[in-house]
Amino acid sequence: MPSKYGLGAFAIKNMKAGEYIGEYTGEHLTGPAAEAIDPLQKYSNLNYAFGVYDDILDSWHAGNETRYLNDSKPDMPNCNARLMIVDFAPRIVIETLTNVAAGEELTLGYGDDYWINKIQKEPEQSSEKETGGNHEEISDRSDMSE
Repeated sequence: MPSKYGLGAFAIKNMKAGEYIGEYTGEHLTGPAAEAIDPLQKYSNLNYAFGVYDDILDSWHAGNETRYLNDSKPDMPNCNARLMIVDFAPRIVIETLTNVAAGEELTLGYGDDYWINKIQKEPEQSSEKETGGNHEEISDRSDMSE
């Protein structure tokens, strides 16, 4: 079964709710470097960035398979991204929210802010100076209900 958007990520086995899928990995970008990825994301129409506090974890060049989890809209997500602090460093853990059948696409709830920011930042719709990326700050997505 193909993904609705892009490559997608799919379960290779039946999974129960609460199972660990993996850690979202990428380059830890701060300040101007974090702001510089925004034009690249627009140009490519790809966004593999998570906002973590004032920084960004961008998996475009240095990520793993967890970067392929798409947004679940209009359906409910079957996975959750959760921020954990390990040895004083932020880590994003992806886990299942529901039981997932083998072959089913794994999805997250990106949240309404992601789509509002993406639409507002389209070049033809916004002439304001832009900072940051098309990303949403993450603290805990377990409460994502749409």
